[in-house]
Amino acid sequence: MPGPSLDDHLLQTERLERLAEVWDLLPEDDQLLLEGKYILGQEDTELADMLGCKASSIRMKLTRARRRAFQLMNEEADHSL
Repeated sequence: MPGPSLDDHLLQTERLERLAEVWDLLPEDDQLLLEGKYILGQEDTELADMLGCKASSIRMKLTRARRRAFQLMNEEADHSL
């Protein structure tokens, strides 16, 4: 099975660059959640302990954090046009 195409790689790189540009605009809890889940690979229970909430609420918190991050990334992209 072939790896990702050059276009896929460039698109992923662009997304990561846009995320880096807006990272500091995200609420601290969003940063902790996204970093813990996607960079450090932490389980939902670990994230819940870190944030002092129930593990069952982590999925919704992650959904909202991703939504805010994408919204900021899109706003940043619109302003750079």
